[in-house]
Amino acid sequence: PNTVHNFLKLVESGYYDGIVFHRIIPGFMIQGGDPNTKDPEVDRSLWGQGDPGYTINEEFNTLQHDRGIVSMARATDPDSAGSQFFIVVEDSNFLDGEYTAFGRLAPGLPQATNKITALATGDRDAPLDVSKATIIKATILDPFTSGGFDEPDRNNSIIKTTRTFADGKPTGEFTENYFNRLHQVSFELPFRWTISEGTGNYLNLVLEPSPDDHNVQEQVAASGFVPQILILSEEREPSKESAGVSTALFLIRGGEEAKISDNYVFENDRGGKAHIIISTQALQTPTETNQFKVIQLHFINSESSYSIVYVNVPEWFRYEINAFVKTVETFEVMFDGKMQSINFGQEPIFKQLMEMAREKPEPESLPPVRIGGCLIATAAFGSELAPQVQQLRELRDNTVLQTESGSTFMVGFNQLYYSFSPIIADYERE
Repeated sequence: PNTVHNFLKLVESGYYDGIVFHRIIPGFMIQGGDPNTKDPEVDRSLWGQGDPGYTINEEFNTLQHDRGIVSMARATDPDSAGSQFFIVVEDSNFLDGEYTAFGRLAPGLPQATNKITALATGDRDAPLDVSKATIIKATILDPFTSGGFDEPDRNNSIIKTTRTFADGKPTGEFTENYFNRLHQVSFELPFRWTISEGTGNYLNLVLEPSPDDHNVQEQVAASGFVPQILILSEEREPSKESAGVSTALFLIRGGEEAKISDNYVFENDRGGKAHIIISTQALQTPTETNQFKVIQLHFINSESSYSIVYVNVPEWFRYEINAFVKTVETFEVMFDGKMQSINFGQEPIFKQLMEMAREKPEPESLPPVRIGGCLIATAAFGSELAPQVQQLRELRDNTVLQTESGSTFMVGFNQLYYSFSPIIADYERE
């Protein structure tokens, strides 16, 4: 909206009157909007460098740069657009998500651009006959309706590069933010990770570290496996939910039975529930047995069930856990008609489990813990209190958790328990 407002303001002021399309590339685009082109005495080497004296921030979107689309020109800085724009004369979808597309030519006008692209050009693709490439007068048609226009084509997703700030000042660093228009999800890509989109009616994303990352190069050389984060969705089914949370379980196809070490249901500050599971699973091949470690987070909104899953080999698991944490902390979906953070990354249970995942693996894994369990019960394994603790577990699972109030109590208890210092949990594990 800011780009459109800026463009209309410049048109109203007469800014574009007499400006030349100074860059003409047949089969690609025509570019104009530089005030330097108004003065015939100005050195042509300065064409393309003029601006209105200010810049506007990028508003990259999912519009495809097809023939007839109008988009803002800019320098290498994403937030360097001002008054210069270009009109696409042939589909140029490699520009999608890199420039702010904000308008398109009315029906019939794309053919008129052919007359401009047919002009002879010289150095820097500038027209030799300036008079035939000049905007005589720019006006706003009022009233005007876009009724009868077909909707422009859009991409289902976009990756936006955004400048980072600290104390209100740019840091010189950038983040990559993924947005999927079709499935209404967004999140920040972990540093040096790439994303691949699968097919189908539901969200099916695979995140992997860039092959250029030296840590991953070392892991692949040692283990032969590239760590992955999977982001999946499916339509909600009541039969796959319990106490307001999904009971989904991600398993490696063809693998042995998963060994679950941590299994919790917890709430965020808005009352939304999530189900987090940490497990290991073996996969037999004709020559060897491969072990994998998995962290999976499941949650729902009004329409869909979502899963964020991190898979790696155990000995390298802790090195890429921050990528999973970053994905969860920045993940947004549609809640109550607007994009909102899922708000699970800051919960005490989640943070404690992630701290545990960052530690060096222990020689022996802890025994499985069911939903609603706690580290106190796990710590009793193998001790003289084990029979009594097992009775408590059975009472909890077969009685307490079978009621809504019991489930709510256990969620609240876990929230309270994990609000204490992580040192307590360290003592328990010892």
